Amino acid sequence: MQVIWRFRCRCHYLPQKPTETGPQALHIVDPQAVPFEDAMTTAAIACFEVGTQLDRIQLRLVKTLNELRELSAGYAVPRRTFLEAPRWTPLLRNGEAAAQRGDRVRLRQVARVHRGVVTGANDFFILTPEQAHEHGVAEWCRPAITRGEEVLESNGIVRAGPGRRLLLDLPRDIDRRAHPRLDAYLRKGGIAEAGKVPITQRYIASRRRPWWYLGTLPAPPIVVSYMARQAPVFALNPDRLAVVNIAHGLYPTKPLTEDQLAALVEYLNRVRDSFRGSGRTYHGGLEKFEPGALEALLLPSDGPWAEEPAPDSYGG
Repeated sequence: MQVIWRFRCRCHYLPQKPTETGPQALHIVDPQAVPFEDAMTTAAIACFEVGTQLDRIQLRLVKTLNELRELSAGYAVPRRTFLEAPRWTPLLRNGEAAAQRGDRVRLRQVARVHRGVVTGANDFFILTPEQAHEHGVAEWCRPAITRGEEVLESNGIVRAGPGRRLLLDLPRDIDRRAHPRLDAYLRKGGIAEAGKVPITQRYIASRRRPWWYLGTLPAPPIVVSYMARQAPVFALNPDRLAVVNIAHGLYPTKPLTEDQLAALVEYLNRVRDSFRGSGRTYHGGLEKFEPGALEALLLPSDGPWAEEPAPDSYGG
């Protein structure tokens, strides 16, 4: 007897992987389709046969609901690969059921991924150069990447330039009394304006000590977009611009030269479409990549980034 489960699914993986009931097939509905008229969600149909455990599982991505009238089609994936995969959508891509892990390494072995700076009040901490000079805080501001488009449209490199917005990045122990104009600006953070809660009382800022200290995370040599209706875009950050939480930063686990960093970005962008489905997918095709999802991406183990650079040629 064949049992078919129909369910709503937030992402391209099931809440719990079926192992005891004998999975036969999984039909994943394209995120841009509308499987339920009353909900914006992704969906899939899983087929099981009670009491059996097949060696291979049929996987299929369907573009329209009409394709679900026939549930026998699909691409055969080894059962072990199916059960061990953290997400199943990548198994469908171009018939590549399993990555050849023998000559691959995870990105986390080359670089760790961290979120950009979370300010808790971008309208206060992010300023134009003109605003920074007007308030007398320019000497404590750093050029920053503050919009996702700057990475998505970067063509592989983001540079500093005139007019770039700035991040107010104060040291924890600054003496406010010695800097009256800075002190006056920080006082504004404790004032409720236009009915808004004062910045000092907002969730993020109220948990920092002091509330205006953003931390010590250095600028990353590589940045990557993490939420878009397209695959992640990677870009070099040679001017070491600060990054707010519109992108993630890649921090090499060992020193890399500028050439090695460039080779890593070039490779990641060249194969970026293969990363689709490795993040968390929402209705309409929006996909979000948490740092852990990016660190799990596979790279060739013998890429230029794996070579030992000369001691005097480090760039990262």
